[in-house]
Amino acid sequence: MTVRMSLPENVSVPELLRNLGFSVRRLAAYPTAAALHSGAVTARNNLRDADQTELNAEESRLVSSAVVEVLTDEVYASVGQLSAGALYIVQRNRENDHYRAAFPKNHSEVLKGSISAEKLSYIKVACDALSADPTFNALAGDIGNTRTLLAQLEVQLATHSALEEAERVAEAALAIAAKNAREVFNALAPALTLLFPGKKVLVRSFFRGNR
Repeated sequence: MTVRMSLPENVSVPELLRNLGFSVRRLAAYPTAAALHSGAVTARNNLRDADQTELNAEESRLVSSAVVEVLTDEVYASVGQLSAGALYIVQRNRENDHYRAAFPKNHSEVLKGSISAEKLSYIKVACDALSADPTFNALAGDIGNTRTLLAQLEVQLATHSALEEAERVAEAALAIAAKNAREVFNALAPALTLLFPGKKVLVRSFFRGNR
């Protein structure tokens, strides 16, 4: 069994928590190591909190991604209905000037894959052109529905951007907490050696072994 009394920079957070947690429990049994125990507890707790915060941030971002995908699909489908309705009104003449003002490019060629600023602009232009043209008055309700969905999507996109930034901040904080926890752990062996001179077996007992 190998006893790890120091950890490398690339140690994973779960492994760091396991090793530091083991040492914390052992240190608690020795009143003479109270100062070391206190520092290790603080480092472990800070790492736990930062890890949970990062996990929560990631989960929020992933949920938001799913919402964006659903809303994007709904918006694309709504624009497809608008295009079909407008095409019906102009007797399926795709070269009709009224129709082409709203849909200069086939919506199915533009609206595919992830949403983008270009696609958002395409949708807004289509809605504005259809709304401004009396030829398409019958589509007023569908235009309103599309605009409502589009507004919801834009709000979600803004929320998603904020969540992505929050995740980046959480990742940076976790990296700092992990670095600090590793440094605290790696300082334990030298400190315990000074605290318990000549007791190598005892010092080793404060560290978790790899089984």
